[in-house]
Amino acid sequence: MAANDWDGYDIDWEIGSGVFDMDGTLSTNADLVYLVKEMNKYIGPKSDPEHKGHRLICIDGHFGGLTEDLDGYVDYWIDQAYGRTTHFDYYSCLTRKTIITTDNFESSFKSGGQLLRQAKSMPSKGYKGGVGAYRFDNDYDNTPNYKWMRQAIQINQQVFKERWVRPLNSTLHSSHYKFNRIQNMNKHVFKHIAVAFAACCVGELPRQ
Repeated sequence: MAANDWDGYDIDWEIGSGVFDMDGTLSTNADLVYLVKEMNKYIGPKSDPEHKGHRLICIDGHFGGLTEDLDGYVDYWIDQAYGRTTHFDYYSCLTRKTIITTDNFESSFKSGGQLLRQAKSMPSKGYKGGVGAYRFDNDYDNTPNYKWMRQAIQINQQVFKERWVRPLNSTLHSSHYKFNRIQNMNKHVFKHIAVAFAACCVGELPRQ
């Protein structure tokens, strides 16, 4: 991984689908939980306590039974929400911005499937991690090329701005307005307010 400068490692976990577990040795999640925690000694969120940057660990597929044991050990959870939208609030223990919702463009690239609905969807609080599709390279054959992915990106950005950027800008504007009002107060009063505020930061108010 380091030699090839890869960004991270993705685990396609589809136990129970009858495809990746023919001999039954992975009939439970215990082995994967152990593996991911061990991997976090080298990559993943726990390998980077100072947040300086790290290689990612992602899990996609059937991860509902993993979220509690691996909360904080996975950078992104990729929901294979083929033909539906992701129920973000179901994963109550996860930070919603770690969940990416995806559709299947191996079969629905002509119609766009549920991709645009997924792009528009958001959890009740916060925001999702993103939107995508399996085999979205098939969308290149549409007219214009990447017809659905282009729209999904635009919709995703729009709902993100409505959910996060605009409220943040509103809060910053409100704080700036309040600060300007304080600046226009009597200088003597403002001085004492500033001193009192500074003292609150260290836990002791000045004596009058």
